[in-house]
Amino acid sequence: MTKKQYYKNILIVRTDRIGDVVLTTPAIQALRETFPSAKISILVTPQTKSIVEGNPYLDEVIVYDAKSKDKGFLVFGILF
Repeated sequence: MTKKQYYKNILIVRTDRIGDVVLTTPAIQALRETFPSAKISILVTPQTKSIVEGNPYLDEVIVYDAKSKDKGFLVFGILF
């Protein structure tokens, strides 16, 4: 198994400002080119969701709303 095949899932976390998400978009393409068989997901806020929706290099867009009533890690099924 090569190193590129080893990574099955990649999660990019960008729960910050719009400009930071925009500047991350070239990295998404680079990750896809480097790890073509990996599932690439990105975690963003509702305000930046539209920037990454439809990106052909992403498999999944996960929206995290820290201001919602369901905020916290319990949303993801994790209890700390």
